[in-house]
Amino acid sequence: PNTLYDLASLEVLGIAGNRNITGSLSPRLGRLTKLRELYISETSIGGSLPEQIGELTELSYLSVTGTELSGPLPATIGNLSNVQFLELGNNNFNG
Repeated sequence: PNTLYDLASLEVLGIAGNRNITGSLSPRLGRLTKLRELYISETSIGGSLPEQIGELTELSYLSVTGTELSGPLPATIGNLSNVQFLELGNNNFNG
């Protein structure tokens, strides 16, 4: 739900392993600037990874493997200088 993006102090978001979760990631994801860990693997989330992912500069763990995400990876992913674990496999990324 869109209200999720109003949780400005959120540090860990884990919804992995739930294929019943559908939809796409909102550009509002960039509002979660305190987020350190994001787990959305093995869900049915589709669409593209929003450019605003690059605003999550505190992120150290990003796991989006096995989703319905597609399209090119946004160039802003390079802004994630604190990422220690990046898991992008089993998607439809290109470019």
